Amino acid sequence: MSKKILFISTHNLVSNPRLVKEIELALQHDYKVEVIDYIFRNWSYEINSELLQQFKEQGVQFHCIEA
Repeated sequence: MSKKILFISTHNLVSNPRLVKEIELALQHDYKVEVIDYIFRNWSYEINSELLQQFKEQGVQFHCIEA
């Protein structure tokens, strides 16, 4: 049985560095990670897109809500 974890955030990854660290820690411990968070089309959009892509390449599944 694989270990799974779901993170729910009211922000995006860039605005929530603690969430980024928690995702990284969960991946290090072989959890299947899913994240529900927001997409903001402001100063953080490009940086957030890069983080999303990096995590997706590691198998993280995102459910993003446009804000």
